[in-house]
Amino acid sequence: MSNSQTSRPLSTQVAEMQVLPVPKEEATPWYKNKMYIIIIVVVLLLLVGGIIGLILAMGSGGSSDLCKKSSANHCICNGVEYPVIIDGSSIVFHNKTFCGAEQDRIKSVNCNNTVTTYSIFEAIDADTRQCKTTFGTIEYNFSGANFKWDGQLKDGVAYGQGTQIMNDGNPIYTIMREYQQTGFGMVTNPGASTFYLGEMSQNGFNGFLTYYNYDPISITNACDTRSVDNFRETVAS
Repeated sequence: MSNSQTSRPLSTQVAEMQVLPVPKEEATPWYKNKMYIIIIVVVLLLLVGGIIGLILAMGSGGSSDLCKKSSANHCICNGVEYPVIIDGSSIVFHNKTFCGAEQDRIKSVNCNNTVTTYSIFEAIDADTRQCKTTFGTIEYNFSGANFKWDGQLKDGVAYGQGTQIMNDGNPIYTIMREYQQTGFGMVTNPGASTFYLGEMSQNGFNGFLTYYNYDPISITNACDTRSVDNFRETVAS
């Protein structure tokens, strides 16, 4: 018996097999992408910063005043406290507090004035709140008369609230603008035992005026406690 075997050609089956596709690399999830993380962090920081800024602005009333409120009708600028006449619904001039009817009155143009007392208060307050005034004492000459001023100054000139010493030495607490008493004033006439307070313009009372007979003065702040025995109200022109 012959041991020889007939050889067969190798199968080509392997070469003919279908090539499998190479698996695609999976995309990196967004939360693992450094660039996305940086963007998200920046957005969150901006959002938190905006919220904090809004809270701070609301806490300060959104005010842009340089003179920061220290108490009712007062603010502080560079360590110095200044009077603020209008503070919300509170209107205070020196030691005079304006009540409801009086507030309405100073918002009207009275007598032969051309502007309201309230608008003059607003103008002075606007400069005070922006730290445009200082405090000081000066002496000056106006229309041939010498005066002394102790109060607010603007550019070295009497401007705002303060006390003017008249020629006769009598002090008047008033508002000064352009070397003239304006807006409102409070003065004592010792000879007549009378205390005057009222609207002013061009160095004189002009508008509504109240005067008190005193011995001593005890009701300069009165709004509702005045009686016909110690005050009379009139119109000065």
